[in-house]
Amino acid sequence: MRAPTEPKPSPQINEQLLGGIVLFAIAAVFLGYSGEETMDWLFPRVLAYALVIVGVVLVIMGLLGKGRKVPLIPPLLRGHGVDVGVFAGLAAAWVILIQPVGFWIISLIVLFLGAVYLTNNRDRKSIIQAAVMAGFVVVAGYLVMLKLFYVPLRITGSWWPF
Repeated sequence: MRAPTEPKPSPQINEQLLGGIVLFAIAAVFLGYSGEETMDWLFPRVLAYALVIVGVVLVIMGLLGKGRKVPLIPPLLRGHGVDVGVFAGLAAAWVILIQPVGFWIISLIVLFLGAVYLTNNRDRKSIIQAAVMAGFVVVAGYLVMLKLFYVPLRITGSWWPF
């Protein structure tokens, strides 16, 4: 019997079994869209069948108990690694807001918020430093794309160079 202060052990799943299930899901998505010109070029049907075969092998190995066990509920959902969750949320917000807001503006905001959140001490100096560095990275990225790689970037509105 465990002591009352010990945390309750979380349910675990075999790593091989989990990998096989993920490969089945990936293969199902691409086999479901096979026959379309873009998907056939992007992810050939033969590769999807190979994923199914590897998935079957992994599921069998997992059911036989080969491999190590991993927690069924990821640490992020158990309250550990909140920084990773915040950073993933910032990345998702960047992807969602890039079209309506614009690449450069949302990049500036996400870089600033990420730098402020992930710093150990949030004082005036670190916030100003995060703002300056985010602005520098965005302007430097714009200049590198335009002057070094000759990528034609359209200028919209009065938010130059955004």
